[in-house]
Amino acid sequence: SLTFFTWISFQILNQCNISDRLFFSFMKEISSIGSVTGKQASSQYIPHVFTKSQVDWVINSYKQSGYLKYDSLERMGITDAKQFIKRTLPNEDISYLQACAIGNQILEQIVTAIEECNLSKSYVDIMSLLPSVISEQDVENLIAKAMVPALQKNLMVYGSTGKLLFILKIIFF
Repeated sequence: SLTFFTWISFQILNQCNISDRLFFSFMKEISSIGSVTGKQASSQYIPHVFTKSQVDWVINSYKQSGYLKYDSLERMGITDAKQFIKRTLPNEDISYLQACAIGNQILEQIVTAIEECNLSKSYVDIMSLLPSVISEQDVENLIAKAMVPALQKNLMVYGSTGKLLFILKIIFF
């Protein structure tokens, strides 16, 4: 029994020693257990159990951490991570960054931290709220997205390229 995607020509046709035509007519009969990506020997057979395990992993990982790393999805055999996430989590408000996709709950944490920084007239290390794979450019974009116009004139963003440390400080007028 196959539980992982398999190349038809190399794995199935060669081992079973059957013709392409016979194989594809057989696959048509048992399509309830998997799908074939085409009608040539260079196609892949993808068992439904494999697709279901990918979907379950994405949903559970996202619920647990609030973000998904693209390289983790690639290791699971997902070639177009962004499209797979959009299809799997269609009702989620997700920001697609360079190395990962983050959920709205992480953005809300940034907004809350900025508001607390404003109220307490102190500093906040935004990087401590974010996954470690996020790039400096992504951090800047997230901070810009999280800062409401009323706070922008009262806050300064300090960044350090070495450690990707971003600190917001209230400017006292």
